[in-house]
Amino acid sequence: MRIGINVPNELLHRVKAIRPEVNVSQICREALESRAAEAERIAAQVESDGLEEHIRRLAQWNEIRLTEPNWKAMAIRDAQDWIRAVDVELWFGFWEDYDANKDDETILTPAWVWIAEAGLDPPNIGRNPYWNSLERHSRKWYRDSWDARQKAQEDYNRTWLAYVLEVRRRLEEHI
Repeated sequence: MRIGINVPNELLHRVKAIRPEVNVSQICREALESRAAEAERIAAQVESDGLEEHIRRLAQWNEIRLTEPNWKAMAIRDAQDWIRAVDVELWFGFWEDYDANKDDETILTPAWVWIAEAGLDPPNIGRNPYWNSLERHSRKWYRDSWDARQKAQEDYNRTWLAYVLEVRRRLEEHI
């Protein structure tokens, strides 16, 4: 099989300036042969190292990563942690923000901001193992998944807020 290889003009001129007799086809062929031989040596080494058990173990981890997390369960767990960690000043700051903006959900401060303010690790729905593995799997899917990410974030925020609202309701009953 014959293929054409594109070499930028600038690179070709640089090579020819140093060695005008250079056979570009031969250099490319030798480079490809070298790469193929190296890949074959590495494949043979991996085969002889007996790593099949570890390869199966890692393959199972990838299957786990390709399972979409339960965003609502994660939101509840994060809301519980936030309730345990939040100080009184941040608690009242949250409710001032909520009461001022509750009629327009689009301007409510997202849950992750409040979680970070409490010194906890906020979730990053756009950058978690599930989305990252799918991004690497298919760039097109990654682009097309924006709506799914938005829905995941909305589900997370809505569930987190519902949990915190219930705690507020119980606190008000208690007081």
